[in-house]
Amino acid sequence: MTSRKLWLWVALHSTGIIQPLTAALVTNTGGKDFNYFAYGSNVCLSTMTNLRGIDPVASTAAVLSNHELRFNIPGVPFIEPSWASVEPAEGELVHGVLYRLTEQDFNAVCRSEGVPIGYVLHRCRPIPYIGNGRDAGQQSLVSGKSGVSAFTLRAPAQLRRPKKYDIAPSKSYLDVILRGADEYRLDEEYIEYLCKIEKGTTLIGDGTAYEILKSAERRNR
Repeated sequence: MTSRKLWLWVALHSTGIIQPLTAALVTNTGGKDFNYFAYGSNVCLSTMTNLRGIDPVASTAAVLSNHELRFNIPGVPFIEPSWASVEPAEGELVHGVLYRLTEQDFNAVCRSEGVPIGYVLHRCRPIPYIGNGRDAGQQSLVSGKSGVSAFTLRAPAQLRRPKKYDIAPSKSYLDVILRGADEYRLDEEYIEYLCKIEKGTTLIGDGTAYEILKSAERRNR
């Protein structure tokens, strides 16, 4: 892989800040907009706006049941070792952000994430909630609140292996996810889980994801 391609790959899979949008997502998009559930670096609004040039129509915290967070998308060894994915898993939960996007912006997300080579689209029904930093997501689950029809991104079939083969992500990449989790005030228990995820070995500091995001933010000031 050439140096230019390597840095492009890293840049396309890095991260985000957030001033949360308060408009509610709708279940009927009228064929024009798409609901997209983000769980990795895209939980940070700055990843979407400053890094990917996307302007969400609306966003909110959300929880996806019977799925688990995985790190089974190989990245660049010793720089950004892996990227996040979700896989179906009975009884597990993934917290993230539910975005409402125009068709143009949804297609931009798919292009930036390498669909259908790097990821494939996966239909799901996350439950939206207003984050309180404690247990709002869990409360939305036990309340029986209905999920919203949405798309998320899953590893392609050739990368679906047992969890023991996952690749530990960089601290920098996890820091971006944690930044978005804090800003959307995802459930405390889930944030604690994110903090405990094993960090991978990197040769350039803690990785490059957060620095790439900050560079994009500086360019757009």
